[in-house]
Amino acid sequence: MENKINLISLFDKLIEDSHGEMKFAFIRKGNTFIYTDVTSPLLEALNITRDEFVGKSVDNCSFIGDDLAVKLKEIYPAAWGGKRVVFYCVPNQRTNTFFVVTLNPQIDNNKFVEVMGNCVPLDKEEFKDTLHMLKKFKPFEIRNE
Repeated sequence: MENKINLISLFDKLIEDSHGEMKFAFIRKGNTFIYTDVTSPLLEALNITRDEFVGKSVDNCSFIGDDLAVKLKEIYPAAWGGKRVVFYCVPNQRTNTFFVVTLNPQIDNNKFVEVMGNCVPLDKEEFKDTLHMLKKFKPFEIRNE
């Protein structure tokens, strides 16, 4: 019997155990991704209100700068297409923090209904060597088997 480790699920569990539930969700309307939900711990980490996040698109969230918006528009379609994705990002308002994010597509009756994101904030100074190394890598996808 072969034992397999689901890395995304393991990563999500580690995030929740150490940082609480820092989650968000989005849907796709046409070519636009709209945020539909967010947990309080993530709002606190971003120092924003729920109204600044829920119902907003990647292009009109105050904490997402132009560079991050471009990155998210490249990453989100992969998750919406059924791939589990891991990446890091630096929100516009939190220059001393970066986030490692997992994206997990949610399927109901063989249709993608939303993508759930789970993230952990990390201090850029504390993890500067890691962040420098991460800048060399593109987001990676976990292929469904």
